[in-house]
Amino acid sequence: MIDVQKLQQQIAPAKLLVVTKTRSVRQIRAVMESGVQYLGENTLQEIQEKYDHQLFRELQQKGVELHYIGHLQTNKIRKIVRLCDAIQSVDSLEKAEKVDQVAAELKKIMPIYIELNLTGEEQKHGINLSEGGVRNPRPPSGEDIDPRLQEMISSIQKLSNIRLLGFMCIGKKDDAEKTREVFRWCKKLADQFGLPEISMGMSQDYKIAVEEGSTMVRLGRVLFE
Repeated sequence: MIDVQKLQQQIAPAKLLVVTKTRSVRQIRAVMESGVQYLGENTLQEIQEKYDHQLFRELQQKGVELHYIGHLQTNKIRKIVRLCDAIQSVDSLEKAEKVDQVAAELKKIMPIYIELNLTGEEQKHGINLSEGGVRNPRPPSGEDIDPRLQEMISSIQKLSNIRLLGFMCIGKKDDAEKTREVFRWCKKLADQFGLPEISMGMSQDYKIAVEEGSTMVRLGRVLFE
């Protein structure tokens, strides 16, 4: 495992979220000991298998947040809201309303990110805002704010038990140029809506993400392999 503290210094002021998908409890504890403040899991199943009462107590004691970063399924929202500290993959108003409802029942305020699909790839989750499709993803022409996104954000910000932090997106695999365009676009959208957080950048493209204004990078493979 690489020097996590050194990596955190290199990506600052962006924050490091360590993706613990397929990693053992021993590995999770090791990154917690290195001073990491954010962990991310992709599935509810892995959270339930690995995060027992003892591990959750350790997270609390160390002030570590557990973020859900996988595809958000409506029938799993209740358990995810109960177990996690933030959800980065809200991709519809209906799901945001369900998160708000469950959070209210649990008497908690749930921080969320809206997941955007800015590459136009059909297999990716998130709100698809691009024109031109997968081969040439690009922002809509003009400087107008996307009305669908504007309506969704306006509605979410009226919900009492949700705190909208920002956007989450994924770059274009094996295409650094398109990835930079996507990250630049995501940063522009966050600025347009006055949202402070931009979760973008993974093992293959986190350096580009930091250059383009990411406030949180999600790293797994580059840390453990």
